[in-house]
Amino acid sequence: MLYKHDGETWGWSPDKRRQYRQTHCKPVVDKLLRRMEEIQTTISTGSRLNTAINYVLKRRESLTRFLEDGRAELDTNAVERQFKSVQMLRKNVYFMGSDEGGETWAIFSSLIETCKLNGYDPYRYLVWLFDELSVLFARGASPVIDYRKYLPWNAPEQCKAGMKQEDEDVPQAA
Repeated sequence: MLYKHDGETWGWSPDKRRQYRQTHCKPVVDKLLRRMEEIQTTISTGSRLNTAINYVLKRRESLTRFLEDGRAELDTNAVERQFKSVQMLRKNVYFMGSDEGGETWAIFSSLIETCKLNGYDPYRYLVWLFDELSVLFARGASPVIDYRKYLPWNAPEQCKAGMKQEDEDVPQAA
């Protein structure tokens, strides 16, 4: 029921979401918490149900924060999805072959996820990055480089996700 109500607020302003949640979600949450408090006194203190109810009641403030803050999501699914690919590759890191290989993998994973979070196409960004760095090093650049200017959010507009690629010099993803 909470997801049904909260789903209707997708894209609304934080203040409007908070008002809607106060009207539609808060009564559901309050009723659920009251019921947990009621049944807690009737079940064995060592039971798994009692352990679960204690868990929820001890975290009441955190679990109900979304009711007071329209910016907060009902759950952490969006954040968890962001790291799913990294988690799936975790075991593969053990077979990198070297510490340097693991560090390189970590850097690329971080850059790719940063691109996604900031609305940049990882492929286009990496092509741009390698082109920029190859030109820089071909000119005999100093080993001390301000890498901040090469972070995804400083990449040119053509690296943005969803943009039509008009620059023929940049290869298209297969």
